[in-house]
Amino acid sequence: MSDQKRYRAFISYSQQDKAWGKRVHGWLETYRIPEGVHVPGLTGRRLGRFFRDEEEMPAAGDIGAVVSGSIRDSEHLIVVCSPRSAQSKWVHAEIEAFKALRPDGQVLAVIIDGVPNSGDPDTECFPTTLRAAFDPDTLDALPIEPLGLDVRVDGKSRSTARLAAGLLGVDFDRLWQRDRRRNERRNRITIGALSGLVLLLAGLTTTAVVLGRQAESNLNRFFAERSWQALDAGDGLAAARYALAGYQVSPENADLFVDALGGALQASQESVPPMAHNDIVKHLVFSPSGDRLATASDDGKARIWNALTGELIETLEGHSEEVNWISFSNDGTQVATASHDDTARLWTLAASEPEIVLEGHTGRVHVSEFSPPGTPQRLLTSSNDDLAKIWDTKTGALIHVLEGHNRAVRHAAFSTDGSKVATASYDKTARIWDAYTGEELAHLQGHGDDLWHIQFSPDGRYVATASDDKTVRLWDTETGEPVHTFENTEFVWRLAFSPDGALLAAVGEDYRARIWDLSTRELVHTLSGHALAIQDAVFSPDGRRLVTGSYDGSALLWDVERGEILSRLLGHSDEIWTVAFSPDGQRIATGSKDGTARIWSARDGWMLARLDGHQGELYTARLSPDGVQIATSSSDGTARVWRSSDGGLERSIRHSAGCPVYGARFSTDGRWLASAGGDGTALIHDLAGETSPRRLIGHEGEVNSAALSHDGRWMVTTGTDETVRIWTLDEKATPIVMTGHGDWVYAAEFSPDDRLVVSAGEDGTARLWDAQSGEAVRVFEGHTGPVVHAAFSPDGRRVVTASSDASARVWDVETGETIATLRGETYFNSAEFSPDGRRIVTARTGGTADIWNAGDGRHMAELSGHTGGVYGVDFTPDGAAVVSASDDGTARIWDVSRLTSDWNALSSEACQRMLTEQTKRFSASEITSDRLLATQWRRADRNVCLGVTDPEAKPLADTMEVHNKVVRPTVLTNDRPDCVPFSELAENAD
Repeated sequence: MSDQKRYRAFISYSQQDKAWGKRVHGWLETYRIPEGVHVPGLTGRRLGRFFRDEEEMPAAGDIGAVVSGSIRDSEHLIVVCSPRSAQSKWVHAEIEAFKALRPDGQVLAVIIDGVPNSGDPDTECFPTTLRAAFDPDTLDALPIEPLGLDVRVDGKSRSTARLAAGLLGVDFDRLWQRDRRRNERRNRITIGALSGLVLLLAGLTTTAVVLGRQAESNLNRFFAERSWQALDAGDGLAAARYALAGYQVSPENADLFVDALGGALQASQESVPPMAHNDIVKHLVFSPSGDRLATASDDGKARIWNALTGELIETLEGHSEEVNWISFSNDGTQVATASHDDTARLWTLAASEPEIVLEGHTGRVHVSEFSPPGTPQRLLTSSNDDLAKIWDTKTGALIHVLEGHNRAVRHAAFSTDGSKVATASYDKTARIWDAYTGEELAHLQGHGDDLWHIQFSPDGRYVATASDDKTVRLWDTETGEPVHTFENTEFVWRLAFSPDGALLAAVGEDYRARIWDLSTRELVHTLSGHALAIQDAVFSPDGRRLVTGSYDGSALLWDVERGEILSRLLGHSDEIWTVAFSPDGQRIATGSKDGTARIWSARDGWMLARLDGHQGELYTARLSPDGVQIATSSSDGTARVWRSSDGGLERSIRHSAGCPVYGARFSTDGRWLASAGGDGTALIHDLAGETSPRRLIGHEGEVNSAALSHDGRWMVTTGTDETVRIWTLDEKATPIVMTGHGDWVYAAEFSPDDRLVVSAGEDGTARLWDAQSGEAVRVFEGHTGPVVHAAFSPDGRRVVTASSDASARVWDVETGETIATLRGETYFNSAEFSPDGRRIVTARTGGTADIWNAGDGRHMAELSGHTGGVYGVDFTPDGAAVVSASDDGTARIWDVSRLTSDWNALSSEACQRMLTEQTKRFSASEITSDRLLATQWRRADRNVCLGVTDPEAKPLADTMEVHNKVVRPTVLTNDRPDCVPFSELAENAD
């Protein structure tokens, strides 16, 4: 590398391909140049350093001083190419900057997805700036053809070697041959020395076969990468399909596909099996009782489904064209449909009576809506013939024609008391009518473009209108006068009032939802999370949540008060057109262009319960060994013991008055609880209640943590006095005091065999100690910030550490080497292994608990919902749930069973609850456009669920009982005295 350049290359990628950017970076920085390959000016066998940007750049045209400087200090540019990077303005900016700053530098393309030079924006993987030589006047002048290596075809080893050859300027064939010989040599060493020429030749033949199989296996591993890539892009359905296909072609890589499919299921939320039409599901609605779901489709049919199991109850056939709308009567005995065939129809369910055909419209019918409960039953329709009409629901007789618009009436609605009707038209106006006489009451004029939607406020005082003129307007229903205009940035398609009428939500071509406060007319939230336009939005019956459905194929559940995403519903393979809440608010229905409707649990992500009772920040949350109890510790001066079954409070424990409790942890038999206090003492509590707590005094400051040994004979504590202390519990003996940390020690615990202790300190190290002698065994160094937590794996062979340097690390206890590094954007406060050692859960100040693969450090899931930083986490004994503690004053329990289940359970759930018969197969076009599929999955009739068992689905209702429990026991007063150390209390007593 030239002496002026700090980096061998700058790696550019779309943030949606962040995992690939990290992966390529790792390949290159760990690559060793084979012996015999001479590179002038190079010392050592490493390629050098590579720059990988971790964050999005602040603005187009301004790539930031750090990034700009790093590009200037890079010899070459590597572009991770995909359809996402081809459309990324940041990737374009980085390429432009590199060509301007380093016109003599080489640009290398690494293709991970898409088709090079296809010209189709959906598949093109080369950014336009990549194919243009830099010209200050004309950027697109002198087009060039970049040499792109395709990791889907070349695999990791060959791709890395090709990159290395390009970066070093050496012949690839020579480098690759030496690379292969090096690999073969390693394989021969692994196989062992062979004697005799025949045995040697046989061994070499075997090695070649093994290498060939290994190459095939390595290529098939990319199915897992495809799965994670799809998941990163928010496509849970594609993620599941790639994982299932990968397992089929490469069962030897089962662990990879178990992880990927578990991640896909965890991200996709819980749902009943998809309910299939043969075309777009354009509208859907729950019955008043909530036990049925009605769907309307462009396939010309309407269907009635069991809303608990997804089972088809009835198909309503009769329309000759698309069905646009469907609604239930107030008693649930009738269904009304509206169609492109210029008719509406009334269907009586569970009866032999024929449907009533409402004829008379001369254009497509958009809406068929029943009048509200407690009013004479009528049906309202709106049509492209510029009319709205009111019909008798018993006879089908026409009651009123609402005539006045001069273009299509796109939407119509009854007021909540049924006395008025509002209509919205493409003629840029809305009108209010008397629902009983058909008389026009008001003509609402002011919009500058087509109207799409109109809605009455719950109290009937206002109507709101949505328009292509990028505004939402509020009108007085008595006077017809405009009340307020809410500005949007794009076309507005749908509106929703909150049930109490306090809020108004709007969605449309902008990929954000907006919520306004109607009393102040102020914008409350701009909800950003979708990647494409939002087609529909609806509030939950209690008004605390909002669900939005988008063209990006996802539905998002939002916390209305905080404006935060509670969960993502990922399972549709195409645009979502319609969403609905069940009457009890426990389920969400979505309808999609992929031809299916889905019903989901409406719980807050994967949260099972919330423990709400502490009056301060929570520091820790730990499970008892049998999983029956949860211990929490808090700044409110208490440790608390809760029942995990129902969140009930069993015991509240104090140290000295006013002093925070920094940690609480059960003994192996669950009888004892060790707690650490700001009063400078550790306590051992008998949870059976037979003895008073034993107090351990010795630290010269606050005690940060306390943990019992597995045999129950010892206790280890840490403190702000920079010491770790081991206490004997069966006799009054002087503790072993271990010094070596250069600052506060935050945490310590015993190894599973009680022979070692690991501690975590402010000095940026974790340390290993002999538990019998107190002698130092090893120092784990590598973090660049304080290490605030350390924990052993269940087998005692690894340690995980959490640090404020925004990382956690997994270490080999025997060698002290780093096995994996878990990286985030915020401080890591705690980390624990799952009972089987396969997963790690971490707590972060960003407000999330996160699940990671303990072997390679891959991020698998984020558990979000806390409104403050998360400081303590723990797995349940079966590994199926996680408990987290936050400075928002709550502890929460999360379902993570999908991340710890076996393949049979995961695959059967995915094939039953996520995939339809159509999506169980990759289409011919999908195979053609994806080189991995074209190479390893050639047949469009091949079923990704082949061989997967499909046990009977459990009704969604059976899983609802434990969701979203909120326990609020009697709380402590906030009027606490200041903390006085126990030593001072003792002196005063003397």
